[in-house]
Amino acid sequence: RRRREAVIRDALRAVVEALFRVLFTYDCTGEEKIPEGAAVIAANHPSYLDPLLLSLQVKRPIRFMAWDALFRVPLLGALVRLFGAFPVDVRAGRGGEAYDAARALLRAGELVGIFPEGKRSREGWMEPELRAGAARLALDTGAPLVPASIRGAFRAWPYFRAVPGLAKIHVRYHEAIDPAPYRALGEEEAVAALLAELRRRV
Repeated sequence: RRRREAVIRDALRAVVEALFRVLFTYDCTGEEKIPEGAAVIAANHPSYLDPLLLSLQVKRPIRFMAWDALFRVPLLGALVRLFGAFPVDVRAGRGGEAYDAARALLRAGELVGIFPEGKRSREGWMEPELRAGAARLALDTGAPLVPASIRGAFRAWPYFRAVPGLAKIHVRYHEAIDPAPYRALGEEEAVAALLAELRRRV
């Protein structure tokens, strides 16, 4: 079953990527910076399209810790699930189960994607308040933290629009952040420092 899903995912990825390149003038760079083995992919979150935008040029599936509401969007929800996402309840105090699932995936050597803002951006850029999950997962498992920037998607499908529009979209993966040096700090200080470095790169 897993192999069949991989074949379907690869075929759909090729179709969706071709469609996105026409509709949105989509481009992605830096995917070669994603290391082999486990890694936490952490990006800004300007639109509904973000899990797909980050996945299209990456051969391995990215298991996104995605807002549960995405799975209720027609067609998009099915696509997001097929690409490996799993739902998370973003309400305060409800993320423990998703965190445990993400940690298990990382320990199995997979890629886990997280949007540290916890919701779609209201302005298109990474918002000031970030949730700690991405940094804690990197520190907890030793997996590198890979920052990614999404530009243009806010114009394509912002939170206040019901359907997407035309836009030029660029995804860029940055150099991975090794969490090991941060472990010498206290837990909260380490989380804050990792998030600050993530924000600087994104």
